[in-house]
Amino acid sequence: MIIEKNTGKMTGSRVTDEKGDVVMEGEHERIDVIEGVYVPVEMKSVARSNATGKELRMTTKIKYKNVKINENISDKVFKIN
Repeated sequence: MIIEKNTGKMTGSRVTDEKGDVVMEGEHERIDVIEGVYVPVEMKSVARSNATGKELRMTTKIKYKNVKINENISDKVFKIN
C-alpha cells in the first residue's frame, strides 16, 4: 500500500513478484470523503508481464458511483461457498 504521509490516506498499491520486481501498480485517482471515511472512487491499475521476454502492459480503470457507508444489506444478498 502507498500511504500519503500527511493525511494517512491510501493513495495506491504495488504488487511485486518473488524477485521484488513490480508486476502491478494501482493509483487512486480520486478519493472522496463519504460519511467521514476516505473512499477511493476512481482507480487506475497497470499490470505488467514479462513472461514472453517482451513487456506487456494492461491498464484498467474503475469508477464507483453511489457509494454508501454502513448500509444495511440483507445477508441473503451474499453467497458463501
